[in-house]
Amino acid sequence: MSKKKKFDCPSCLAPMVFKGGESLFQNCEACLAPIVIPDSLYYDSGTELASASFASLGNDIDVNVEQVTNELTPGSNLPESTISDWEDAKIEQFDVYQEKIGTGSVAEKEAFDLVISESANDGLDSETLKERSPHQELSVTIDLIRDELAAGDKVEAIKIFREAFPTDVSTAKDAIEALERGEQLDLLNFK
Repeated sequence: MSKKKKFDCPSCLAPMVFKGGESLFQNCEACLAPIVIPDSLYYDSGTELASASFASLGNDIDVNVEQVTNELTPGSNLPESTISDWEDAKIEQFDVYQEKIGTGSVAEKEAFDLVISESANDGLDSETLKERSPHQELSVTIDLIRDELAAGDKVEAIKIFREAFPTDVSTAKDAIEALERGEQLDLLNFK
């Protein structure tokens, strides 16, 4: 074996060099897959393999070692059925995740948001909310902001202010700090 024998990795098609020795396997340096050395490289060309004789005695089909290696090692192209099975498995995993974590579907989220919005509006129905004056709406918003400030959550108070009034962060921060100091704000100017 003075001449290096070359072959391609059946998994990633990277060029490989037969390193010799007694092992029928060699790891590909590119994809690290264990590759079965093609028997044409391992044995001399005139050698009859016992496994080939044994396979013919049992009327078995000759096995292409490179094909078996390809199926057992990772490759770049997955069969189509595997991809569709993977998509189904992905959906199933998502359902299990939702069940374990306690998250729900969009409809459940909307129902939850409705409950939260009703509690934020003191349980008033939509007709009553439509009848509210701008001053009543502002007082509800200010009450929410004051509750957040009392809880020590200035960031959340700024978020509520920005949701109620289309302002930038610095204006909202200044308004919240003014409310903290007890100053009266003309909130209708922010609407």
